[in-house]
Amino acid sequence: MLCVNSLFAQYIREDHDPSIGAGYGLPLLFGDIGNMGTGYNFSANISYSISPYLAARFLLIYGTASDSDKGTLNAARNYSYSSRIIQPAIQLLYTFYKKDSRGYSGNGLLMKWTRWRADILGGPGILFYNATPGGSMTGDDMTAPKGSATVITLGTSIQYGLSSAFSLRAELIPEFIFSDSIDGYASLYSRSNDFMYILSFSIIYHFPEKHKNRSSYCPYQ
Repeated sequence: MLCVNSLFAQYIREDHDPSIGAGYGLPLLFGDIGNMGTGYNFSANISYSISPYLAARFLLIYGTASDSDKGTLNAARNYSYSSRIIQPAIQLLYTFYKKDSRGYSGNGLLMKWTRWRADILGGPGILFYNATPGGSMTGDDMTAPKGSATVITLGTSIQYGLSSAFSLRAELIPEFIFSDSIDGYASLYSRSNDFMYILSFSIIYHFPEKHKNRSSYCPYQ
């Protein structure tokens, strides 16, 4: 009976584990200059599991995106830009697929962690940008070289558990931006706001030492 109670407490309380992560990714920005701006981004996140299938997360992204008119219908205009981006966001993650794994630690304790996990995620954020002109474009041509915009993130992710402590995670997050000036320029002929995808890969740490109830010894298991 003591063994059953220990395992029951283990499975209930592990649902509320915190985790932190850091990653590297690629932004794809669709604006009014060029076709698709690319660059890099670094990310950091803190997550807290509310239930076995729902978690809250704070995400912070820092990166750049740049593009030019070269090779487009506006090649003669010869505009180019480089935008620095900082974006905090608050998201909810819903797990629609999860496969657990079990094993024993070196001292004979039963360990249980999520091996595979697939999520749908989304939430609001604020995108701060600072764009620098290039090519034939000057500061006077820019309509809004720096500022901020509200964004709505809505994407999907897949996570692979290496152990009870570490996981690898891949995410694809489309971002709906309530601004047409992330590249610093809003054309008079533009009919839509800028749009961005964030593709990222990260490593997650789950603080197993903070949750010793995740390990329990059961000689009858």
